[in-house]
Amino acid sequence: MAFRRVERRRRAAERYIARHADELWQAELAARAKEAERREARRPYCGVLECVIERQALELLSADGFEVTKVGRHGWPDQVVVVGDRTLWLEFKKIDGGHITPAQRRVIPRLRKAGAVVLVRPTPEEALEAARRMRAE
Repeated sequence: MAFRRVERRRRAAERYIARHADELWQAELAARAKEAERREARRPYCGVLECVIERQALELLSADGFEVTKVGRHGWPDQVVVVGDRTLWLEFKKIDGGHITPAQRRVIPRLRKAGAVVLVRPTPEEALEAARRMRAE
């Protein structure tokens, strides 16, 4: 009985894939292209130290009128940008290999649950774009 049910579901899935193969393939290609574009945009920052990326982001944000504050508490993201009544937390790491600490693995989900926007390992341009989007909302 269970075998028949599983077999029926497998055949239904195969029919779905056969009918929608073109759409599924186009979606897959679009996702791959978007990921490749994101990787290419990050390429200039590969091998760059965290402090350099952070300094560039702070310069961009400050030039655009955002107030950025260093947090400096263990486990918390490096910088916070207050945009209106919301906060944007930025945790900078090396693009090619920086890892968050166990303490940050505990704090970051709690910040997101509280409604904050947290970016981990952003490029300076990604940080500025996120702050501008929040200001526009």
